[in-house]
Amino acid sequence: MDGTATVIPRRENLDIVNVSQLDKDSILVCYENVIRIVNMQGKMKVNKKQVSELRFGFRIDSIICLPDSVLAFHKHGMQGRSLKNGEVTQEITDTARTYKLLGSDKVVMLESNLLRTGTLTNEEGHDLYILAGHEASY
Repeated sequence: MDGTATVIPRRENLDIVNVSQLDKDSILVCYENVIRIVNMQGKMKVNKKQVSELRFGFRIDSIICLPDSVLAFHKHGMQGRSLKNGEVTQEITDTARTYKLLGSDKVVMLESNLLRTGTLTNEEGHDLYILAGHEASY
Protein backbone atom coordinates (compact mmCIF):
# COMPACT_ATOMS: atom_id res chain seq x y z
CA MET A 1 0.00 0.00 0.00
CA ASP A 2 1.14 3.51 -0.73
CA GLY A 3 -0.56 5.04 2.32
CA THR A 4 -3.50 6.50 0.41
CA ALA A 5 -5.74 3.45 0.59
CA THR A 6 -8.78 3.48 2.82
CA VAL A 7 -9.20 0.43 5.01
CA ILE A 8 -12.80 -0.40 5.83
CA PRO A 9 -13.12 -2.81 8.74
CA ARG A 10 -15.08 -5.93 7.91
CA ARG A 11 -17.89 -6.64 10.33
CA GLU A 12 -18.33 -10.24 11.36
CA ASN A 13 -21.88 -11.56 11.43
CA LEU A 14 -23.14 -13.10 14.65
CA ASP A 15 -23.98 -16.78 14.62
CA ILE A 16 -27.54 -16.32 15.93
CA VAL A 17 -29.03 -19.29 17.80
CA ASN A 18 -32.41 -17.75 18.69
CA VAL A 19 -34.38 -14.50 18.67
CA SER A 20 -37.54 -14.30 20.81
CA GLN A 21 -39.82 -11.42 21.71
CA LEU A 22 -40.26 -11.40 25.49
CA ASP A 23 -42.78 -8.56 25.75
CA LYS A 24 -43.96 -5.52 23.81
CA ASP A 25 -40.56 -3.80 23.96
CA SER A 26 -38.00 -6.53 24.79
CA ILE A 27 -36.26 -9.00 22.50
CA LEU A 28 -34.01 -11.85 23.63
CA VAL A 29 -31.08 -12.50 21.28
CA CYS A 30 -28.97 -15.63 21.75
CA TYR A 31 -25.62 -16.19 20.01
CA GLU A 32 -22.46 -18.19 20.77
CA ASN A 33 -22.41 -18.32 24.60
CA VAL A 34 -24.37 -15.09 25.20
CA ILE A 35 -28.00 -14.17 25.77
CA ARG A 36 -28.84 -10.45 25.55
CA ILE A 37 -32.07 -8.60 26.20
CA VAL A 38 -32.41 -5.64 23.83
CA ASN A 39 -35.07 -3.04 23.06
CA MET A 40 -36.85 -2.72 19.72
CA GLN A 41 -33.96 -0.59 18.39
CA GLY A 42 -31.42 -3.32 19.24
CA LYS A 43 -29.86 -1.44 22.17
CA MET A 44 -29.12 -3.28 25.41
CA LYS A 45 -32.16 -3.01 27.67
CA VAL A 46 -31.49 -1.68 31.16
CA ASN A 47 -34.07 -2.85 33.68
CA LYS A 48 -33.73 -3.25 37.45
CA LYS A 49 -36.15 -6.21 37.43
CA GLN A 50 -34.29 -8.17 34.74
CA VAL A 51 -30.71 -8.89 33.66
CA SER A 52 -29.51 -7.40 30.37
CA GLU A 53 -27.01 -10.13 29.54
CA LEU A 54 -26.20 -13.71 30.50
CA ARG A 55 -22.87 -15.37 29.63
CA PHE A 56 -22.51 -19.13 29.74
CA GLY A 57 -19.39 -21.29 30.01
CA PHE A 58 -20.35 -23.20 26.87
CA ARG A 59 -21.53 -22.62 23.31
CA ILE A 60 -25.34 -22.59 23.28
CA ASP A 61 -26.91 -25.00 20.78
CA SER A 62 -30.55 -24.07 21.50
CA ILE A 63 -32.66 -22.30 24.11
CA ILE A 64 -36.15 -22.29 25.54
CA CYS A 65 -37.54 -19.00 26.82
CA LEU A 66 -39.78 -19.24 29.89
CA PRO A 67 -41.59 -16.32 31.56
CA ASP A 68 -38.87 -15.76 34.18
CA SER A 69 -35.92 -17.84 32.96
CA VAL A 70 -34.18 -19.50 30.03
CA LEU A 71 -33.01 -23.05 29.45
CA ALA A 72 -29.76 -23.10 27.46
CA PHE A 73 -28.84 -26.44 25.87
CA HIS A 74 -25.31 -27.49 24.98
CA LYS A 75 -23.65 -30.64 23.67
CA HIS A 76 -23.40 -32.33 27.07
CA GLY A 77 -26.48 -31.00 28.86
CA MET A 78 -28.51 -27.97 29.82
CA GLN A 79 -28.41 -25.03 32.21
CA GLY A 80 -31.38 -22.98 33.40
CA ARG A 81 -30.84 -19.35 34.42
CA SER A 82 -33.12 -16.78 36.03
CA LEU A 83 -33.80 -13.67 33.95
CA LYS A 84 -34.29 -11.73 37.19
CA ASN A 85 -30.82 -12.20 38.68
CA GLY A 86 -28.86 -14.56 36.40
CA GLU A 87 -28.62 -17.33 39.00
CA VAL A 88 -28.47 -20.96 37.88
CA THR A 89 -31.88 -22.54 38.49
CA GLN A 90 -31.17 -26.02 37.16
CA GLU A 91 -28.34 -27.87 35.47
CA ILE A 92 -27.67 -31.19 33.75
CA THR A 93 -24.15 -32.05 32.59
CA ASP A 94 -22.92 -35.48 31.50
CA THR A 95 -19.78 -35.58 29.35
CA ALA A 96 -20.34 -39.29 28.64
CA ARG A 97 -23.45 -38.39 26.61
CA THR A 98 -24.45 -35.91 23.92
CA TYR A 99 -27.78 -34.13 24.14
CA LYS A 100 -30.01 -32.52 21.53
CA LEU A 101 -33.23 -30.55 22.00
CA LEU A 102 -35.83 -32.15 19.72
CA GLY A 103 -38.81 -29.91 20.45
CA SER A 104 -40.28 -27.51 22.96
CA ASP A 105 -43.87 -26.85 21.91
CA LYS A 106 -45.65 -27.43 25.26
CA VAL A 107 -43.58 -30.59 25.90
CA VAL A 108 -39.79 -30.32 26.06
CA MET A 109 -38.28 -33.37 24.35
CA LEU A 110 -34.57 -34.11 24.68
CA GLU A 111 -32.54 -36.82 22.90
CA SER A 112 -29.50 -38.33 24.57
CA ASN A 113 -26.81 -40.52 23.01
CA LEU A 114 -24.14 -42.39 24.91
CA LEU A 115 -20.73 -41.70 23.41
CA ARG A 116 -19.49 -44.85 21.68
CA THR A 117 -17.18 -47.16 23.59
CA GLY A 118 -16.89 -50.00 21.08
CA THR A 119 -19.06 -52.43 23.07
CA LEU A 120 -22.39 -50.86 22.13
CA THR A 121 -24.55 -51.80 19.18
CA ASN A 122 -26.31 -49.12 17.10
CA GLU A 123 -29.52 -49.54 19.13
CA GLU A 124 -27.92 -49.16 22.56
CA GLY A 125 -27.25 -45.87 24.30
CA HIS A 126 -30.08 -43.83 22.71
CA ASP A 127 -32.62 -42.30 25.10
CA LEU A 128 -35.48 -39.78 24.92
CA TYR A 129 -36.40 -37.53 27.84
CA ILE A 130 -39.38 -35.32 28.59
CA LEU A 131 -38.31 -32.44 30.81
CA ALA A 132 -40.81 -31.42 33.47
CA GLY A 133 -40.92 -29.03 36.39
CA HIS A 134 -40.60 -25.75 34.54
CA GLU A 135 -43.24 -23.16 33.61
CA ALA A 136 -43.95 -24.55 30.13
CA SER A 137 -44.86 -28.09 31.26
CA TYR A 138 -48.62 -28.60 31.11
